Amino acid sequence: MQTLLPQILQAIDQVAHRIYKLLVVVLPLGPNQSAAFEDLSRLTGFCRINVNLEFSQRLLEIARPDRGKQAPKLLKALVEEGDPNGVILERLELLFEKSLELNPLGRLKELARYRTVVAAWEGKFQNGQLLYAELGHPEYRCYRPDEISDIMVIG
Repeated sequence: MQTLLPQILQAIDQVAHRIYKLLVVVLPLGPNQSAAFEDLSRLTGFCRINVNLEFSQRLLEIARPDRGKQAPKLLKALVEEGDPNGVILERLELLFEKSLELNPLGRLKELARYRTVVAAWEGKFQNGQLLYAELGHPEYRCYRPDEISDIMVIG
């Protein structure tokens, strides 16, 4: 990840001029990831948000049957509390929870309309496709090149 830091900083400048200011950084979860995003936060001033932790705490306040309907609004509020220029979203697994009926990439794009969003994607980028989980897994997602042509993906 440290070797990607200059590339990420350059990509942040590039996405600032796009409709969706979304930069997806694809890499495996690990201790190096956290340290690198801490460095990125220090260099950019963007706040880091552990989506699993923060989003789940907000969801617990909502009755289970209403969580799917409230999830987009709660996620938007969470990001809006961050830096207005940009945020770093880590630990995105909860966005893929089937019961919330979210389109994770679509939701990230919406969040990146008015601020830069750097999303730590714990999946794969291969053959021009952005993947999450393995085929057959309930949370599996495969985003085709035409679905990601309006964002930037590195990693």
